[in-house]
Amino acid sequence: MQWFRNTFIPQATTCNVSGKPILLIYDGHGSHEKYSLIELAEKHNIILFCLPPHTTHKLQPLDVCIFGPLARGWLDRCDEITRLTGLEMPREDFVKEYMAVRDTAFKPTTITS
Repeated sequence: MQWFRNTFIPQATTCNVSGKPILLIYDGHGSHEKYSLIELAEKHNIILFCLPPHTTHKLQPLDVCIFGPLARGWLDRCDEITRLTGLEMPREDFVKEYMAVRDTAFKPTTITS
């Protein structure tokens, strides 16, 4: 909740130049389903989408062609930050760094195919 309030919301809303709702997709782990989190998300125009349990086998094709390059890019970026700073990525930089990796990994042609 603290990370969501102090890090995710400020960074995600700053990156949201369209003004459209922000979609946050998360796993179905019960600890995320707190009423205060839902209220906070709603207040900041964030749509929470909880993945249904036991759906990995149905989502697997996306893992290979869409999320595979994202995961590889994310690991590379985390390694680069560690190499440059000698430290792990600060939590407060997570969204900014993720958005940069996502922009390079999610190509319209890949998503369409």
